[in-house]
Parts: sequence; structure tokens; C-alpha cells
Amino acid sequence: MPPSEPPDHRDHLRWLAENLHRVLGSSEPSFDNAVAFVSGYEAATGYSLLRDFHAWLVVQLGEGYQFHWSFLAHCVTLNVTPGNFADANDEAHRQAGTALFALVLRHLDDINIPDMRRSTYRAFDELRRRDGLV
Repeated sequence: MPPSEPPDHRDHLRWLAENLHRVLGSSEPSFDNAVAFVSGYEAATGYSLLRDFHAWLVVQLGEGYQFHWSFLAHCVTLNVTPGNFADANDEAHRQAGTALFALVLRHLDDINIPDMRRSTYRAFDELRRRDGLV
């Protein structure tokens, strides 16, 4: 019998987002817990899940090359820039764990649109040129 198609990462992430509270025994996963699960999933997929995620996040924010993807993702989920991270409200912080999964799913949807990866890197390179990094 031929091997079955590998499952879509998005299906697994949707399941994880819907069930993480059961795994953790809490109603809302913290951002740190969500990062741990996404990082573990990233490792389990041979580091293919978050390919292009850092560049995509930098383009979303318009800055932040020097930061790890988790900090950039936290900024996006809080709707703040790295420079005003402290301004995010407590409610946004409480919802950031769940929002991380939605953000990763949005990235996976975006990056699978024809030419989106190319346009993301074009925008990323333009930002780097703007900031004198190339």
C-alpha cells in the first residue's frame, strides 16, 4: 500500500490551538507555553514549520531584524512595535498565547499563496536597505 500523504501542519496546529488548554490544564495558554509548543512542533518537523516566519514578522512590523521570532510574534499578537512593547495591556497579554497559533496559521496561509514568499523577501530586503543593513 502506498504511504499516505503527510498531514498538513495547519491541521495539527489548529488541533493544538483548540486543545492546548486541556494539555496544560488551564483555560488560556500563556504566550510562553504557546511558544514552547510551537518550538517543539518546529523541531519535530525538522525546522520546516517556521521557515520564512522571521522575515514575514519583520515585514509585518516594519522593523525588528535583531529579535528572535518569539519576541516579534509577541509584538504582533499584542499589536505593538518592539519599541513600545511595554504599552500592551494586560488583556492582550492574556490572549497572546492563543493569538500565537492564529498568527502562525496566518503565516502558513500567506506564505503558501503563489509569489507571497518572494514578495515577503522583497519587502524584507527593502526594509533592510532602508535601514542601511545591506
